[in-house]
Amino acid sequence: GGAYTNMCGTSLQVCRREAGDRGSWSSAGHCDADLHLGAGVHAVCIDLPGDFSATTGQSAWSEGRRGKPHCVCIGAWSMYINEGKDAQPTCDSIVKDVVSKRYITHWRTWNSWQRYAPEIVRGSLALATKCDAQCANNTVLDRQWCCMIA
Repeated sequence: GGAYTNMCGTSLQVCRREAGDRGSWSSAGHCDADLHLGAGVHAVCIDLPGDFSATTGQSAWSEGRRGKPHCVCIGAWSMYINEGKDAQPTCDSIVKDVVSKRYITHWRTWNSWQRYAPEIVRGSLALATKCDAQCANNTVLDRQWCCMIA
């Protein structure tokens, strides 16, 4: 986690709040487990809504994790937001690379990018807006966002 910068331009913070809790993070509790492999699927730390998994076409596993932190992918985040739902990201625990061209390029190879492209743009905008409100220094976020949409 220390090698990564978060959406606010500082060192990546842990997403996990309880020892032994599970939430798609690295053993250190960061949403960076896959970034070491050049992937970074679950890089968005959110306070998990109970209906998150069912709303995004998965089983209802998130009901049991309601209100707990969890690392999700930009696609699931975007699908949830595009359903008119709201979730709270923890921006100091989100790797800034989640809105990078590299991450989105990797992500679209795992998921049907053509099908979800407008959803990802709207989801990324929602994430950037929420992080803009949370971050004290918006310079890094603004620079990252401009490069992702270019």
